[in-house]
Amino acid sequence: MGRSNEVRDMEMCKMYAAGCTLQEIGDQYGVTRERARQIISRRSDAVSASTARNARREARAEELTSQVREFLAAHQVGIVKLAEGGASRSDVEARFALLYPEVSAAVVREAIAEAKVLFDVDVQEFAFSVTAIEGAVWYALARERGLGADRLGAAQKMDLDELEGTGQVLLREGIESDAVAEILGLIHAAQELVRCGAQAGISAARYNARRESVLVELGMESSKGTRPWPPTSQTVMKRLGEGSWAKAQIALGLTPDSRGRPEGLLLFEPQDYPAAVADFLRDAQSVGSPSTFEGYASWVEAEERSGRRRPSAPSVRLYYRGWTSAKRAAGGH
Repeated sequence: MGRSNEVRDMEMCKMYAAGCTLQEIGDQYGVTRERARQIISRRSDAVSASTARNARREARAEELTSQVREFLAAHQVGIVKLAEGGASRSDVEARFALLYPEVSAAVVREAIAEAKVLFDVDVQEFAFSVTAIEGAVWYALARERGLGADRLGAAQKMDLDELEGTGQVLLREGIESDAVAEILGLIHAAQELVRCGAQAGISAARYNARRESVLVELGMESSKGTRPWPPTSQTVMKRLGEGSWAKAQIALGLTPDSRGRPEGLLLFEPQDYPAAVADFLRDAQSVGSPSTFEGYASWVEAEERSGRRRPSAPSVRLYYRGWTSAKRAAGGH
């Protein structure tokens, strides 16, 4: 290797150790992200992955503090006025998300917390979509099982709505695109584990432990009044399990304990899945409502209140590998 390449490689390692991402390093030196990773991996004596992660975490924390300070300088008066006018915390966050999309959700959230104002009671469990909440559980399971990220499989098999539903939330949280891709790849790996017949689940206690470690790794903070992704186990229970962690696991097709296969996979026959989706699509068309995944989830709740048990939205998506595939299969039912 020529001296010029050696100098370049050492400079790349220094950038990595200082907290730069592989994409940033690749852009700087005109190589792909994968090529930057190979060069830095070859010089593992120069910098360790843990050192680089710590540097990136510290750099993100410093940048977040600076951005929060700037945001407060411009908007603290407005935040106070909104709170005094009766706005909830989520209302304020939604306003800034729409009007200042270039500012990450993490900056807005921390700035509001720093403003130290009192808000009306806020329904915090609805801060995330069902898709983003499901993704959090799958991600925690993947971490618990020590799975590797399957980006290729995710690109080929994951439903686009699912990818965007979770990915956009993470990007809005200010999480780097490399980390978002890794998270999505791990979500898919966990889903494939269950699709292949493995009896898998994660307890609420282990989920919370994984959540706290993830928040530290991502340089985020879970404090009173804030709700970064991944959501709390309480939110998972409320949104997916009617207040029960076991029911939330079953809704996802997971095994809540070691006594056998998930209840959800025993309740329904294969023909029940396309039948339920087909019924939903007919009902949605008749009333002129969109045939979305979230709409199906609400429809299932309404059906259960009428005494009709239907496969949950998460279990349908797991069964068909995506909501689009479920609708396509139901079309021929």
